[in-house]
Amino acid sequence: MGFVNVYAPNSISERKELWSKLASVLANEDIKWCFFGDFNEVRTVDERLNSACNQSGMDDFNGFINEGGLMEIPLVGRRFTRISDDGIKFSKLDRFLLNQSFVAAWKVLGVRGLDRKGSDHLPLFLSEDLKDFGPKPFKFFNVWLKEESLERVVKEAWNNEIRSSDPDRILRDKLKQVKVKIKSWSIAHFGLLDEKIVEARNECTRLEEKAEFGGWNDCERERWLESRKGWLELEEKKNGLLRQKAKLKWLLEGDDNTKFFHATIKNREKKNALRGLEINGEWVEDPEKVKTHVFNYFKNKFARDPEGKPSFNSSKTKRISLEDARWLEVPFDETEVWQAIRECGSSKSPVRMVVRVDFMNAMRWFWDKEALGPGCNSSFLTLIPKVANPLGLSDFRPISLIGVIYKVVSKVLAHRLKKVIGKVVSDPQSAFIKDRNILDGVLIANEVVDFIRNRKRKGLIFKVDFEKAYDTVDWNFLLETMNRMGFGKKWIGWIAACLNSSSMSVLVNGSPTKEFLMGKGLRQGDPLAPFLFLLVAENLHLLVEEAKEKGLFGGLLIGNEGLEISHLQYADDAIFFAKWSLRNIRNLIKILDCFHAISGLKINMRKSKIFGLGVQEEEVHSWAMGVGCVGGSLPFSYLGIPVGASMSKKLNWRPVVEKVRSRLASWKARIISFGGRLTLVKSVLGSLPLYFLSLFRAPSGVISEIESIRKNFFWGGGRGGGEMLNKAHAWVNWDTCLKPFEKGGINIGCLRDMNWALLAKWWWRFRVDDNSLWGRLIKSIYGMEGGLGDSESDIRGGGGSVWKNIVKVGDGLGIHFSDSFRKVVGDGSDTRFWKDRWLGDRSLESEFPRISRLDANPGVTISNRGVWVEDIWVWKWSWNREPRGRALGELDIIESRLGGWNPSINKKDSWVWSFDSEKGFSVHKLREILAFRGEASGGEERTVWAPFVPKKVNVFIWRLRRGRIPTRVALDKMGIDLNSVLCPRCGESIEDIDHAFIKCREVNRLWSRVGKWWNKPTSGVDSVAQFLQEDDNLIQSLKDKAWWVGVKWTFLYLLWSNRNRLVFENNRKSLDDCFFEWQRLSFEWLSNKSKKGFLDWFSWLSGAG
Repeated sequence: MGFVNVYAPNSISERKELWSKLASVLANEDIKWCFFGDFNEVRTVDERLNSACNQSGMDDFNGFINEGGLMEIPLVGRRFTRISDDGIKFSKLDRFLLNQSFVAAWKVLGVRGLDRKGSDHLPLFLSEDLKDFGPKPFKFFNVWLKEESLERVVKEAWNNEIRSSDPDRILRDKLKQVKVKIKSWSIAHFGLLDEKIVEARNECTRLEEKAEFGGWNDCERERWLESRKGWLELEEKKNGLLRQKAKLKWLLEGDDNTKFFHATIKNREKKNALRGLEINGEWVEDPEKVKTHVFNYFKNKFARDPEGKPSFNSSKTKRISLEDARWLEVPFDETEVWQAIRECGSSKSPVRMVVRVDFMNAMRWFWDKEALGPGCNSSFLTLIPKVANPLGLSDFRPISLIGVIYKVVSKVLAHRLKKVIGKVVSDPQSAFIKDRNILDGVLIANEVVDFIRNRKRKGLIFKVDFEKAYDTVDWNFLLETMNRMGFGKKWIGWIAACLNSSSMSVLVNGSPTKEFLMGKGLRQGDPLAPFLFLLVAENLHLLVEEAKEKGLFGGLLIGNEGLEISHLQYADDAIFFAKWSLRNIRNLIKILDCFHAISGLKINMRKSKIFGLGVQEEEVHSWAMGVGCVGGSLPFSYLGIPVGASMSKKLNWRPVVEKVRSRLASWKARIISFGGRLTLVKSVLGSLPLYFLSLFRAPSGVISEIESIRKNFFWGGGRGGGEMLNKAHAWVNWDTCLKPFEKGGINIGCLRDMNWALLAKWWWRFRVDDNSLWGRLIKSIYGMEGGLGDSESDIRGGGGSVWKNIVKVGDGLGIHFSDSFRKVVGDGSDTRFWKDRWLGDRSLESEFPRISRLDANPGVTISNRGVWVEDIWVWKWSWNREPRGRALGELDIIESRLGGWNPSINKKDSWVWSFDSEKGFSVHKLREILAFRGEASGGEERTVWAPFVPKKVNVFIWRLRRGRIPTRVALDKMGIDLNSVLCPRCGESIEDIDHAFIKCREVNRLWSRVGKWWNKPTSGVDSVAQFLQEDDNLIQSLKDKAWWVGVKWTFLYLLWSNRNRLVFENNRKSLDDCFFEWQRLSFEWLSNKSKKGFLDWFSWLSGAG
């Protein structure tokens, strides 16, 4: 172990130099490192109170921690470690930072503050933090499904007699029986895995030693083969458990990332651990007291409120049709039930365990009785920390883990409800409704701010924060709302049953408290909850509309059409827009108070903010203080996205860059395979970066920085780069890596193309969602074409609004994108005769400008430009003046084209995208098109990719084909000082690619054995290129030929792995060991892709060819 006591200097530049020196110490990953002391820097602004932070210093410090793969152990029960002499300034400067090796050596670690004894710094104590919070509930692991014996255990448990009478209780009790049986079965099959792995490995070693010194008989050889096979299976079981515990869905079987699994699990445990709570002003760590407090807190939190809430009714309430109400209540069918079960996900779904008849009987019972029995709607509440060092329960976000019976019921009901909910939920709500998007509201907010600023008007923005909105929903009000909206009696009965039967217990460090019944609130994690919340939130919209009608509140009039924008809602996030007046803000708060009175949802004034447009900051803060909330300034964040910011400035993209940087920290690259790295660099655009790129044009500097982060992560550092090369070196040009397989890349994808394709989707949505609130806003500001039409390109110049930058994207794609949208005419009611593209590749207005200008109604639709006369469509013209000259000539051409053309009476108009006329626009398709634009086809060597070996092997073969492997000759050409360029295996010839993989004497002996094993010729091959040239065709052929490619590629990959072990660890494996390892891994990797039971281990060993 290595311990480093840190006392960092005051200077930022000197601290940066210190971080660099400490980083070099971390290069020795085999040592368990612990850095502790006064680092004289904070990591976030929350770590200072009443004192300023330096962003540059924080970035340097966090960069050092992330890139070094260091883990900070949370400080238990305290937030700051230093207090100034005058008692005004507080900061957290002292901490423990540990590397992954140190953390892995201990189960749970905690840091506590000791008595200051007059010091301005808090002494810290690091210790193992083992506390027993009680038993943990049953959890199912996917890797169990690979065991054939599990099916027998489940069937036996399922068929045992059940004494319950009601079908839902029968299903509940059968699932309980299965759980008990699986628990005991899992202990026998998966218990003590580490010990069993060591035992199997030792048995193999014992038999190998016997064979080496005294030989072995056939029986002993069979035992050795069985032991090696058992060892392989145990390792696979262990990795399967680790993969699920780490909750990494993106890592594939065959990519061995055990270190990464362990590190991820440790990070999650550290982040989510509840080490104690502040109870009545005192810090408490005793498990029993903590669990009792948690139980009482949440039981009271979800207790039913006293009766007597005021009722609410509005004539503006939208209602579903009688037909929809009846459809919602039709009997459940197996198709929708099993769809719901499949959607539970392979990690959560008992699909293979449940007998169809029992589940359907329970669903029919629920349909008929409108009831769920005890235990059928239980859930666990898990607590996710919202801050780095949580003190009280308000610092945690509660998420519900729903039991399987209710989860299926809830999903079935949610699937039905979401098909009709758009008919009763108004336009300002954009959450969870088909054809509405989380970014709709952010676009509207930005355009409103831009419009008011440009017109130099005054405006008010009020961003509301609700106190635990989901947790406070009044059930009676929800049911009353559904009744007003026209939902049927049975449907309301089902929802009431779902609410009244709900119970929960809280997981404290994985161990549940006692269970309690809920009396209010919706559970986050319940599939039905988001849709039910929208129905409740619709009443806030109704209250605002009633106030506007009575003149009590007024929104902002935006655009030439004067579209009024007064509020936007996304689930429990609400933002209001109004004219700048004290009356508006006071009445708005009264509206929110009324909403609280009827629904239970209360505004948190301390976290709600007022923003002013065209108003002095002093006036904003004065008004905010007067009504009891906070005054803010632009830009601000709405749904995590900036509003009112200049997104052409790199500074405003900092959250995106830092998010990508943290996900692609270099320590992960050092312990994850190339296959895992490839997957991660492609999937790094999580929700926040994806949202930004879907709304804003990223500056070139931002794209370059993120691409640089992705490149450095993919190529990693240390041994992955090659002998004597400790920094990341891009062995293949990054632009080549980004290209699709067809152009010689590995299909990572260009970030700029992704950004453009995401923005281009708005062009499509503007056409197909033209009646949406955001679409109407764009038309009101920029005209009916929104700047996307042939005649309205003027908005492309000047200005920098969000929409203007979206419009400009069309000019930069280089594929005539604006011409790719065309109308397919049905009845002609939604297609404008002159302005839409429907007759040819251009609009008639752009093709025939003279005659179109004469039309008395230039925006006329096709259906209004003619009439049916006895089944014959007759065109009718209406001119400002009679056409003559060139205009008349244009009319003649139009009438000639229209000859014999008729609308289709019973068919609606629709948009098509010329690049995919069947499916319409897709981001994926446009990215494909952009990847191939501007380059002549051919000339590039297509990347050969085999789906039956791990990605890390595919990446290696791709590099090998290009000659981009760090052999000693390659490193010598780079100017790296080596002791020798001779082959580390034979020491006879220089190590270039052909020698390392084909010509080396030791390698040649191995290939000879492989050839005999598969009955394939391997002699007479002089180069790697010759050896691999037939593989592309073989992959597409019969399985034995395709699998020969898999065997070859596996051996090539392992040749290099064993070579590196020899170079870096002086570990030389025997010929037999190498050959058997290759047989074992090729079997494992190919069998993962084969059908169950298709590959047999002993047949594989005896000669698969």
